[in-house]
Amino acid sequence: MSAGTERFGTFVLDGPRFGARGVPVEALEELVVYREIVVDVARQLYLRDHPDRERSLRNLDKKLDLRLLEVKEGSADLLLTRATADDELAGDDGRPISDLLEESRDLVTEAIRNVSKAYELPARFPRKSLPRFRAFGRSLSRADTLRVGDLNGNTATYTESVRSRFLDLIADNSRAVRQEISGRIVELDPERSIFHLRTAEDYRVPGFYGVSDVSIPSIWLVDESGEGPLVSVIGSALVSDDGEIQRFLSVDQVRPAGLENLLDSVDRLRALQDGWMGAESVAILPEAIDFAYKALQRLQSVPAGISPAPLPDGGVRLEWTRDGIDFVVEIEADGGLYLCRLGADSVSDADRQLDSYDDRALIDFFQGVLSE
Repeated sequence: MSAGTERFGTFVLDGPRFGARGVPVEALEELVVYREIVVDVARQLYLRDHPDRERSLRNLDKKLDLRLLEVKEGSADLLLTRATADDELAGDDGRPISDLLEESRDLVTEAIRNVSKAYELPARFPRKSLPRFRAFGRSLSRADTLRVGDLNGNTATYTESVRSRFLDLIADNSRAVRQEISGRIVELDPERSIFHLRTAEDYRVPGFYGVSDVSIPSIWLVDESGEGPLVSVIGSALVSDDGEIQRFLSVDQVRPAGLENLLDSVDRLRALQDGWMGAESVAILPEAIDFAYKALQRLQSVPAGISPAPLPDGGVRLEWTRDGIDFVVEIEADGGLYLCRLGADSVSDADRQLDSYDDRALIDFFQGVLSE
């Protein structure tokens, strides 16, 4: 695959503050948002053309690697090029990715033109991409204009008033409801309390969590390979009329995915009565259930396959397997705590008996650490 570049489009910021040489730093954010809009529209177009696919092209955002080659004086006239490879194809239909991205660029241009003139989107424009315009034009003042499009004169002008029209369209096509969705945290800005969640359908949902006491640990952020723990986000979300979650307005809770079902399983142990497993078995001690419940709530990742089970003496047993090693926890009815790790051979076996419940030791053990 031979890499190169191709001219992609134009991006012109005009107004009094753009007359000097260079580009104001805050204005470059508009270019980042523009790129995100073009990528999202391309993603939705691909899914529309491939109804048999549940997910769009992976890493499509990396295919639109825009570069600035020129900044002309008198306005911030930015010539955009796209780093590319000559045999990139959009799936198995033989269509080059460049064609898909150019179609998306032109549809974004048409959308801006239509909204500025007729207050409506083109029929072909994917409504799921509409919320992407929420952040577009934030840095523009009344005296600024932004012109986008191709290099052949097919352009549209975006202004503060046009942005206001887009915001009205977004509001008309959405409502705030309580939602819970699962995915992976792909962006995290603790200072601004902003995150982006990538769902299983490869759709990015932005959110704000600054109005609550919620914290999102950095270890939940995906690594360079794009892998990271699954989490569930619960809060008030803006949802379009077709049910698409656009963004979280506020967040009540972020927790490892699957934790709710696990907690429910633990909580159901309270229903067991004396004699649930023969005459000698007793009801599960509430303190044992509470200890397990509270420790699990503090987990930053849920061990795969973990399952709770009642013990005849009133205790709680938790067990799971990770990397070929079996882990066993017994929260004993007499107030003790037993932790056991069983490997492929006796060398890797280890256990520890504690005389009392120790939440720190249990949480460490959930992460694979058998502390002394």
